[in-house]
Amino acid sequence: MYQISSNTITDKAKVLAPGKYVASLLKGIADMVLVFDQNCKVVYANQKAGHLLETAPEDLVGFDIYEFFPKKQFEFLQALLQETMEKEHVYNRSTLFQFEGGEKIPVSVSFSTLSVDDDLEGYMLVAKDNRHLMQATDALKQKNEQLARLFYRMSHDLQGPLASIQGLLELTKMKVSDSQDINTYLTHIRSSTDKLKYTLDGLTKLQYEENEDTVNTKVSLRYLIESVIDELDNYPGREEVLIHLTANPEHTTTTDEHMLTNVLRGIIENSIKFRKTNANDTVIKVSVRPYKEGVKIKVKDNGLGMDRAMQKRAFDMFYRGHGHVKGSGLGLYIAKDAVEKIGGEITLKSQPFLGTEVSIYLPHITTEISS
Repeated sequence: MYQISSNTITDKAKVLAPGKYVASLLKGIADMVLVFDQNCKVVYANQKAGHLLETAPEDLVGFDIYEFFPKKQFEFLQALLQETMEKEHVYNRSTLFQFEGGEKIPVSVSFSTLSVDDDLEGYMLVAKDNRHLMQATDALKQKNEQLARLFYRMSHDLQGPLASIQGLLELTKMKVSDSQDINTYLTHIRSSTDKLKYTLDGLTKLQYEENEDTVNTKVSLRYLIESVIDELDNYPGREEVLIHLTANPEHTTTTDEHMLTNVLRGIIENSIKFRKTNANDTVIKVSVRPYKEGVKIKVKDNGLGMDRAMQKRAFDMFYRGHGHVKGSGLGLYIAKDAVEKIGGEITLKSQPFLGTEVSIYLPHITTEISS
């Protein structure tokens, strides 16, 4: 097995250091390059290596190659060097870098032997930074998990009302002569069809937000919010709620107007839906103000509110904290997904029976783009 040596850089190793022309080519390589001799001492590092390991490339020269890997990877590295000696090339092996106790970086490494006059003099290591790939893989895994939960809940939420409707229709046929019973059954059928409608509406919105590309334009936030409030004039319970808007006409941002409209409509709908029905001072306060490098929109109500357990799950798919109120359980999940898609952040604060405050932060975008 290939063993670690404590020898310093030898005169022979200096032969491995690339000349100016080769060094200039290596600097342009997008991946990290380390050249090390048979004693495992680094004789050359390119600019990417310095960037990845957060130090000057020349300061990496003289380090033992094993010092770039976590200790648990030593046996893996020894086996890899042995395989490289036998095959001359080894490509794309997944491992981790860790230099001087720093961050563990997922990488794919390739090794090649370097010879002078047919004598093995050292090795070249090329490493690709896989952090972005890992992030993309994790994001895809989360999406797949969400999709699995979506299909499970969709099957559950649709089958129940459908079975109920089928049973009620059969009872209606059997008791067609009793008008009172028929009215009772029709009321239950209406309730079941409402459940189907809420679920399908939520799934439709989710599908739209997931597949729609963002189109950013300059938006007047006061005008947009006024339009949303006007659209909700006929929403059930709206007549019991006073909506107060604080936003200057000059408050603008560049964002996807359609997505932001849907988000605000859904949040204000929630505030109306989860109001305290026995109160005569139900208020929703909507405000816009500059915040950091953008704007913050707040929707604050004095409704039913949420306890800590409900707040932790408020943005979960299909979660319905107040079961007595009709809905799909997708509203806040869709809002969070849409806000993040347009580059913003959404947070929630709440107290039981004191109300809920939803905040949306949108950073300013200097150019109008479509993606």
